[in-house]
Amino acid sequence: MTRLAAAQAAGDVLNALGVDQSRPIDPFEAIENSGLELRFQPLEDLLGVMLRTGPGGVLINSERPASLQRYTAAHELGHWHLHRADLRLETDETITAYQPHDGRELDAQTFAAHFLMPLELLYPTARRYGIRRGETVRPAQVYQAARDMHVSYEAAVRQLVNTRLVSRDARVELLKARPLRIKQELADGVTPPDTRGDVWLVDHPGQQTSVEAFVGDAIVLRLAEHPSSGFRWCTDPDPASATVRQLRRPPADFDRGRAFDETTAVPAEVIPMPVANVTSEVVTLLRDEVVRAPCEVDVTTVGAPVTRLVAYGAAAPGRESIHLSETRPFQPTERAASLEVSALVRGAPASEFRRRYIQRFLLEEAAARQNDE
Repeated sequence: MTRLAAAQAAGDVLNALGVDQSRPIDPFEAIENSGLELRFQPLEDLLGVMLRTGPGGVLINSERPASLQRYTAAHELGHWHLHRADLRLETDETITAYQPHDGRELDAQTFAAHFLMPLELLYPTARRYGIRRGETVRPAQVYQAARDMHVSYEAAVRQLVNTRLVSRDARVELLKARPLRIKQELADGVTPPDTRGDVWLVDHPGQQTSVEAFVGDAIVLRLAEHPSSGFRWCTDPDPASATVRQLRRPPADFDRGRAFDETTAVPAEVIPMPVANVTSEVVTLLRDEVVRAPCEVDVTTVGAPVTRLVAYGAAAPGRESIHLSETRPFQPTERAASLEVSALVRGAPASEFRRRYIQRFLLEEAAARQNDE
């Protein structure tokens, strides 16, 4: 089979399943919608197994990185639609080798690449990060495109070469880059809780921002701050649970008649200073500090704005709203700016599969009860 035919087959399957190809593709859901059994478990050296007997099924190694699990699932789906072998046992060589010796494995690789990165998704994502044919492409651009498409850095490089957005000579240099180093450079040194996780950057956010991450990822906010005017970014205080810092009130206005009177007491009251300390089962605070000034301005320049970096780790599946305000600690009701970050954190492929399975079971149970009534 030619590579063009394998790529066309991927498009045909996407269309037959009614998949929205402008968004990241979920190969696990596609396997289930194809009528195949899907299971996850540790498989040691194997990445996946495809079995055609009975209704057919796919088994995925749950101990590998999520992006590799997704690619393996798409690879096995390719074997299901392209080949008639009863059993396929996949290893690192058959899944990730650049030029596998077995032509059927090359077919499945081509299918997987075009299934997970169809042109309707690849081209807009590449444009978002300035990846254009004939222009120099940096590893950070490719990494962010790969992250948005939910594929590995290496898989994105190969598909960009396949579609000629990146030259073969550039491929060699891009594959020398280490994804972890790319993430750290993009996020001012922040490392995801899981080093195989991704970093999701929120630069110059508006009043409301949504982020969809996975457990083990980092969500990094870069916020312009104006400390010379007394403002800093912090969480909206919650009287029931907020951790506060204490800040002594400023002294009263100068009174020359009493300024040096030893009996004059310095005000002892303190007021709360809320800090960016959002921590829950879903997200945990990793860092909160000033890292640099925008536009390379020296942070010591009087009156210059600075950049506050607030980084959260995606700890567990769920939703979390992070409310931040740029405010003065002594005037908490006066806000220069505010931000709400709505974070949706998804679990590992196996946990997401279980969640869908339970959801379907509950829906079927509810439908059965309605029919009985």
